Amino acid sequence: MEFTSKQCHAIDAAHIDAELMAAGMSLPIFLKPLRRDGKIWTDAVWIRDANIGESLRRGAEEIWLIWCIGNSPYWGDGPLEQYVHMIEMSAMGALLADFEAAAAAGREFVLHVIRPEHPLPLDPEFYLGRIDADTLIGMGYRDARAYIETMSPAGLAKDPLCTAMTEPAPGVRFTDVLHGELDGVPLTFRAAVVMPSQPGSGPAQLSGYLDHPPWGRVFLAGGHVETVGDEITYRFRIRLDGGWQDAAVTRTLHNDPGADAWTDTRSARLRLGAQVVDLTMDLGDVAGLLASVEPVGAHGFAGRAQAVARFTTNGFRELLRRY
Repeated sequence: MEFTSKQCHAIDAAHIDAELMAAGMSLPIFLKPLRRDGKIWTDAVWIRDANIGESLRRGAEEIWLIWCIGNSPYWGDGPLEQYVHMIEMSAMGALLADFEAAAAAGREFVLHVIRPEHPLPLDPEFYLGRIDADTLIGMGYRDARAYIETMSPAGLAKDPLCTAMTEPAPGVRFTDVLHGELDGVPLTFRAAVVMPSQPGSGPAQLSGYLDHPPWGRVFLAGGHVETVGDEITYRFRIRLDGGWQDAAVTRTLHNDPGADAWTDTRSARLRLGAQVVDLTMDLGDVAGLLASVEPVGAHGFAGRAQAVARFTTNGFRELLRRY
């Protein structure tokens, strides 16, 4: 959005630069706009968040929409929440108007939408370091793979349900990091886990990646959490050498007799086909896990505090053992 002329511009990928990209995410009040050549550039969020009309003007017959703005029935009373609700209403209003305009013009196209199951964390969580870019990218990869695996060639109906989400059950999100070696080369497993506080209120969610120099960064798909006795297993798939491989990271949270509780609880094992890799957490990894704990599906100070307190009171082991 160019504020001086009050015009919304569709800038071709060949002509955009890093500053304009940042301006396209610079929300009024919270972030500074880009001032360049006597013009002021900012986020066009109040007008539109997806430019279906421009895509159709350029001849698109199939449109893939990456939708990151919340669209759930939840209505919050706080000023930040209502600011976000205005963004949600503006975004969906413009999107539905584009659908109606296309239908009125007899313009047919196939619509695919990649969206999260639950609304993403709000911008302040990112800027305050309560969630990081790596975690958000891993979540996006998970959601993209989930849609692609179940999609229909006919796409989705062009209605409000195409971006609909549900509110997550109250719980916590935390980051689990383990390190090991495969063929003498360092390997890092990093998972973002969303764990409901109450058993039966929904499955735990898993996203993340494996870092291994011969592979690069390989994101997790189809992730879920299983428990059997004292064993907690993260199951997922990764794409290697043009094909999919099943993988699992298993923690045994049983504390054997003796003064080795730290060793017992910090170890895990990665199984990837016939390969087995021993993984461990160092003190920094444990501190990072505890520092990463954030409430999800909880609103207001009291609700958020209760979600975190439940996790810290029960502990990592006891909470996970319920699932």
